[in-house]
Amino acid sequence: MAPVTERNQRTEQLNGSERIDVPLFVKVITGLTGTIAVVLGVWAAIATDSHPQYVDGAYDVVLSWGARALGIGLACFVAVFFIRDARGYVIALAASWVREVLDLIDLFRVEGDFRTQLWGVLIGSVVLHSTALFLSVRAVTNSRASTSVRAQDLGSSMSRATS
Repeated sequence: MAPVTERNQRTEQLNGSERIDVPLFVKVITGLTGTIAVVLGVWAAIATDSHPQYVDGAYDVVLSWGARALGIGLACFVAVFFIRDARGYVIALAASWVREVLDLIDLFRVEGDFRTQLWGVLIGSVVLHSTALFLSVRAVTNSRASTSVRAQDLGSSMSRATS
């Protein structure tokens, strides 16, 4: 498969609109995010008291966190396996990015060694999500720009044909 660039971006017809492809990096990050989020979400639902988010009888907090992770994970799977379009990746990655940034902000309230161990993981995750989200938005933007140019070319061709 050829790398996705502004010049050779693969598009397909999909219900009257073009499907916009994204770089492999975006697909991998979204797929991994989906897998990790679904596993953590199911784990929170099945074995709440053994989940890393569990603290002293706070079942409702773990279940809420798990439901959020499961929902974002399923959104990532839908983007990767069903929608397969940059616009779907943008939506799934935006939701995941917000979750990651809020988890990073929430880390300021946590005390102890656990906090120190999570800094690198969360910062790395935010950087990966930010990069994947940027690449997805760029694919959509580039597609819109090329569609606009094609429409202008078509309009000028039609005006020359009628004159």
